[in-house]
Amino acid sequence: MGDRVTLPVVLRVYRDWVRVLGKTTISALKKITDFPLPEKLYSTSAILELLRETEQRNLLTVLIFDQFEELFVVQQDPEARKYFAEFLQACLNITSLKVIISIREDYLHNLLELERQMYLEEINCNLLDKSNRYPLGNLSPQDAYEVIESLTKKANFELEASLIEELVEDLAGERGEVRPIELQVVGYQLQAENITTLSMYRRTGPKQRLVERFLEEVVKDCGIENQPLARRVLYLLTDENGNRPLKSRAELAADLANSEQLNLILDILVGSGLVYLIPELPAPIYQLVHDYLGEFIQQQEEVLLKKEMNDLRVK
Repeated sequence: MGDRVTLPVVLRVYRDWVRVLGKTTISALKKITDFPLPEKLYSTSAILELLRETEQRNLLTVLIFDQFEELFVVQQDPEARKYFAEFLQACLNITSLKVIISIREDYLHNLLELERQMYLEEINCNLLDKSNRYPLGNLSPQDAYEVIESLTKKANFELEASLIEELVEDLAGERGEVRPIELQVVGYQLQAENITTLSMYRRTGPKQRLVERFLEEVVKDCGIENQPLARRVLYLLTDENGNRPLKSRAELAADLANSEQLNLILDILVGSGLVYLIPELPAPIYQLVHDYLGEFIQQQEEVLLKKEMNDLRVK
């Protein structure tokens, strides 16, 4: 940007965020510079000192706080949130440092809490001002149609125009908008099952069945004997409030009656793209890729529980 080299630094976990951000900052700097770097950064003051040094080396640092709603989920202590607010305040006072916050719309109001703990008047900054907000919304039906048409042609997997029209209509539903994650999952399953015509789609759909089969296929990949455990792991990565809790392997194992094949299952779930593996200290953590899929997993668990109860009554 201009005559400066851009240094993006991404943070997406907020439990031990200082340590993770320190590690991420050092890793990002190693990719674009060879000046001496500390091995570890364990405090916000050390991180800020290094970020100020980047200003002297013609770097424009962009701190990206992804999934920022997680801060308000995992940091319940007001003092812990205040500590983060103080760090954010210091970042905004560094001229060559920019901040991007990616947050779910239903958590936007939490930014008011941070604002109350910061002094932004002197830099003329309002976190919730319209000039600072850029909505990343769903796709319009027309945009969704064009995306499907373009991507399938590039992949040499062309669909009937009538199939695309009905698929977009199903995906848009009552909202009148298409969620990208839902389009991604359904599109993946269409290709996996080689569904290219409207008649095939009507025999194998609707969209909900395609999403359910996507989840079923990932579970099947874990092996017949491991399917109940795989379903339980997915369930543990959801909650009834629509959140995607962050869980370490140890936390998952503690909630399972049998965790013998847990490593294998986690490897398969991560490899399928259904679960994120997020490097964190002292141990990596796992998270479901999107809350939209959590709805299906919760519904499937309820169906299985009802079936088990009915089977017990019959016995």
